[in-house]
Amino acid sequence: MKKILLALLLCAALLLSACASAPKAEPAAPAIVETEPDPTAEPRVDPALSALLSEIRDRMHLGTAGGSLKAAALAVELLNWGVDSEADAASVNLTLSEWMAGLSSEEREEFLRQLQAVDNSLQQLLTPGEAAEALLSDAGCEDRGYPWNEKARQAAEALMAAAGLRA
Repeated sequence: MKKILLALLLCAALLLSACASAPKAEPAAPAIVETEPDPTAEPRVDPALSALLSEIRDRMHLGTAGGSLKAAALAVELLNWGVDSEADAASVNLTLSEWMAGLSSEEREEFLRQLQAVDNSLQQLLTPGEAAEALLSDAGCEDRGYPWNEKARQAAEALMAAAGLRA
């Protein structure tokens, strides 16, 4: 009986030591779940859009030689921003509002005229065809993403709507 009891204790000890030294299973990696943007999330300022707005203000000189070509190049930059942007209409609106808050009323009026010139080029670029390709070529931007996807179009349209250039 002592031998049986001793054998059982020895087996129990072996089992316990085997469990303690067994490799632990790795926890399963969390599954990546694609989700829609949270409609209740607070809009955030988009620093890339703020930089682009400053670039439009600084580079778009109305009534100068080559102004329409600069407008086209800036429209290309706007569309390229839209391709990579995760900003929704609320974020675009917030970014534009905060950016324009630093301008005087005269500067705001001038910026809106500059943005209108960019929008004129934008409309040409969003209409596929020879005219858009010629504008890209003349502006030196023929290798810059043409034709753009719907996401780029929506982002650019969101900016124009936030600026009051769309009904």
